[in-house]
Amino acid sequence: MTKESNDATGSKQQEVLVASFNIFNSRYLEVCPQLLGLFHQFQYERHAVKISLPDIAELPKENDPTLDSRLRVRSYRTIEGQRVLSSVSVFEVYVSVSRGEEVTIPKIVLTIPPRHDEYFSPQQADRLNTITAECTRIAEAAFDRWLRLLRWKCRDSRVGRPYVSGIQTGWATYLFDVESKHRFWSGGHVILPKVESD
Repeated sequence: MTKESNDATGSKQQEVLVASFNIFNSRYLEVCPQLLGLFHQFQYERHAVKISLPDIAELPKENDPTLDSRLRVRSYRTIEGQRVLSSVSVFEVYVSVSRGEEVTIPKIVLTIPPRHDEYFSPQQADRLNTITAECTRIAEAAFDRWLRLLRWKCRDSRVGRPYVSGIQTGWATYLFDVESKHRFWSGGHVILPKVESD
């Protein structure tokens, strides 16, 4: 039950149970589509942590040029003319930390976008900044633990690690007709083996 009060200036205050929310990169994470939208809850340093995979509704529609999606189809099968997903790449996951802590905040901030500093007293802002920093530390450490567990259970050391690549995509250089935009030539790739001698 939330408690309401007024501060010294007469503005309405409300006591709320606070939790944090972060989005973290999850490189090389591939899952079956049935896992999308599910979460893993556990205790970390005596705090409740919830790591959630994006919902399947966040999967871009077929032929959607959006490249900044949190999900992308990795593989699928065609059964009786229908596309059936078999693997989805997950690029970001959600991490929430609940410390079981209540804070008193101006009631109006529950109806407007975040970070309107003018509604908070300096003491409230300091307390919220302290809670935010601690929740960030816990979320990062818990996410790191979760990734380590995934790497171990999946036997894939790449999960959650940075990509190691150059600027090349693997695509050749194409020549095309400017008017029709039709590609008519593709350059070849030359692979030079490196031989080291003792």
